[in-house]
Amino acid sequence: MTRPSPVSAVHRALAGLSLAPVTHAADLAAQAKHLLQRRDGIASWLLAERLTRLRFGLIADDLVLRAITLAAMNNGGLARDDVRNALAIDPRHPMANRLMLSSPDPAERTAAARRLLRSDGTTAQIQDALGVLWSQGAAAAGRLDSAPRHIRGWLAWRSGSTLKCYLDCSHGRVEHRVEPEPGHRIASALVHAADISWPWPGDAEWVEVACDAAPSVLLPERLRRHAVPPTPRSQRPQTAAAAVETRRIAVIVPVYDDFESTKQCLEAVLAHPERHVARRIIAVDDATPDQRIAVLLDELARNGKIELLRNDVNQGFAASVNRGLAMLADDEDAVLLNADTVPPPDLCGRLARVAYLHDDIGTVTPLSNNGEYTSLPVRFRENPLPQADALAALDRLAAETSAGVGFVELPNGIGFCLYVKRAVLDAVGFLSLQFGRGYCEDIDFCLRARQAGFRNVCATGVFVGHAGTRSFKSEKRALVLSNLSRIDDLYPAYRRQSAEFVRRDPLREPASRLEWKWLLARKKGFSLVVTARESDPRLIGRHADAKRSSGLDTIVATLDVTSDGVTVDLRDHAGGYPQNLVLAYGPDRAPQELADAFSRLQVAEVAIADPGNLPVGFVQAIAEISVVHDVLLADTGIFDIRGDRKPVIAAILPKARRISTTTPRFQSALISRMPDLASKIDLLPDAPLGNATVQSSSEESSGLLIVGADSSAEDSELIHAFAARLRDAHPEAGVIVDGALSDDFKTMELGNVFVLGRPSGESLMPATGHTPTRGVFFPSRRWGMSDTRVDAVMALGLPVAYFDHAVQQCKTVGGNLLLSVNEPLPIVVSALLLWWGRLSAERSAAMTVSAVGPTPVPLQPG
Repeated sequence: MTRPSPVSAVHRALAGLSLAPVTHAADLAAQAKHLLQRRDGIASWLLAERLTRLRFGLIADDLVLRAITLAAMNNGGLARDDVRNALAIDPRHPMANRLMLSSPDPAERTAAARRLLRSDGTTAQIQDALGVLWSQGAAAAGRLDSAPRHIRGWLAWRSGSTLKCYLDCSHGRVEHRVEPEPGHRIASALVHAADISWPWPGDAEWVEVACDAAPSVLLPERLRRHAVPPTPRSQRPQTAAAAVETRRIAVIVPVYDDFESTKQCLEAVLAHPERHVARRIIAVDDATPDQRIAVLLDELARNGKIELLRNDVNQGFAASVNRGLAMLADDEDAVLLNADTVPPPDLCGRLARVAYLHDDIGTVTPLSNNGEYTSLPVRFRENPLPQADALAALDRLAAETSAGVGFVELPNGIGFCLYVKRAVLDAVGFLSLQFGRGYCEDIDFCLRARQAGFRNVCATGVFVGHAGTRSFKSEKRALVLSNLSRIDDLYPAYRRQSAEFVRRDPLREPASRLEWKWLLARKKGFSLVVTARESDPRLIGRHADAKRSSGLDTIVATLDVTSDGVTVDLRDHAGGYPQNLVLAYGPDRAPQELADAFSRLQVAEVAIADPGNLPVGFVQAIAEISVVHDVLLADTGIFDIRGDRKPVIAAILPKARRISTTTPRFQSALISRMPDLASKIDLLPDAPLGNATVQSSSEESSGLLIVGADSSAEDSELIHAFAARLRDAHPEAGVIVDGALSDDFKTMELGNVFVLGRPSGESLMPATGHTPTRGVFFPSRRWGMSDTRVDAVMALGLPVAYFDHAVQQCKTVGGNLLLSVNEPLPIVVSALLLWWGRLSAERSAAMTVSAVGPTPVPLQPG
């Protein structure tokens, strides 16, 4: 293998890289793999890091690629974190699982080996997985699949020439003898292997597989007969057979584990008899392993509270629901209800009222904290299950907001709580069994209903609590991904339709109305932070952390002002309610109307973030709300307030209880400019920035790191001008921008600048630990003095350049460069070039040098 050439890692990463937007992502991946083959860990990491950031860290392939580059730089801890995150996105990912086989955690190694056995991985991946299982004492392993009339798969074992296997089913036990196949792709000198194809035993619905070599890992241990999806029996919706008040409804509750949630669910259902419909409850015990659940169900059935069905073996959600559906009368609707839900009073009647608003409504799903399309407050995510009183309040307010009959059409209903009309069942049949133990059978059912002419809707006036992921726990993601591939095959347009629903989000408007009622009804006080759209998230985050430690929640009101008026987005900083609330006001009385709206809420205190960025009228109105107010400052523009803003800002600062900022440098500057307010100016509590490290390099071309996340046009212009001059003066030097510019591609075309892109919200420290860095430059004139990362980098011993309002001319202090905000761009660029030249000459003897050369990479992405 050839070693990297002496040019900088930036030059090596950019060499041949496509900067065309259409092909850029694919080329980043290809270039990173190419450099990994050349054992160039640093340059390949730059490419993988940019790729990961461009796609928001949501693609498992990107995370795996970055993990391999980190391993190439001897950063095994961060590499394993990336592999774990990749597996959280795609538990079946072959390379991620193969990398996890080398985890120091035995449980992680075992889980990865089992996942590889169930995957369609390469022979080498399967052999690596078997190696882990053999090392842990397994004597046999294999993968089995259910075909329409056969059981097929492969087996591997280590002792004896013949392996005896047993199929246990309702008909008894069937024995098969498996002979080794010479030359089988998995076989070796010490391992026998063979493919198998056994006839399905009679009409048995399921089989359990075992063998005489123990212990064994045969996956799955239980197989269900291959099922064909139901076919529609009608293509036209039927007319409602009866009015809502005369409907008969069966609530079908499949039960497996989680005793506490099951008990809470059934108690909630039974505590509220339906007032407008005839309801019965059918519980299906899906071979629960928890004796407490079995006893609870027996007692409820004995007392006539529920009808109880029992499966001899665990059959999964769809098969259990179908047993309940088979018991329905010809005129009976159904509510499919997960056992980890907390239903509200009159659930069936309220869902039925929405279902029978129109003949073509086929299924109805309520709002929930964990309902995929219907999730609140954070949309399309699992939110924590609220406390009982909060759940009751959310349901009551939802009913008030929508008058009980509001609905929004969905691509499909969600099976945690799904009202199904009898007409739909008559048209499309029951749930398909082709999705195995669970997940996506509800999507398939609702898409079949849509093909038959029915609509799937969300009832915006009903809220059901849902704990979620209790039955399958960590298996959920793998099951979802596996079954989504089946959905793609059956309904090729579904993913596009789902993405379009998420983009439009028609549920956001009713969610906003609900959240406003929630805020009005809230009794507990909170801290209200008012800020402009352009703000420093670290400033607000540290304020929110400080308030949380004192028992106060923080709600952030972000103002957008246009010629049409003002919109205000309100978000709970910790992810609670609200998250979707938008208030809109016309231009005439917007400041006063907004202040009046805030005065109706339980605001305990107000914090105005960088008031110089807010319209004057709003600052005045908000400061007059009859609660104490603080001022949060991060923008150094406070020193240059002019016009009608100046007297307003000058008036509110003395009235503030305190004026808080983030760094001692900015605090000192504020006190210097505002000595009369010195007693009010304080520092917000420190916030952890993560584990900061320095990587230096013996390469003479060590580079400059520029930290400019979401750089303004002014910052981007400065970076571009400096990089162009640096290219001429020091052609060997490379510049890495840890952030996004107004035009990444234009700057990267210079040939000596690599832009990593916008970091994730959790990445508060610059990338000093991954890049050979001789110095760090913070280009923001507005935010540099309040940026806590400047202090953190200084603490690492790295020279830093940043704008300091306390200096009138650019000057060096020690190894650091203090830039004057008063100097024009050419002077600033010249000062940076002189500073860089000095760093290059001196090589900073005080810096701890840890030379990390490119190292062999044991595994490459496929």
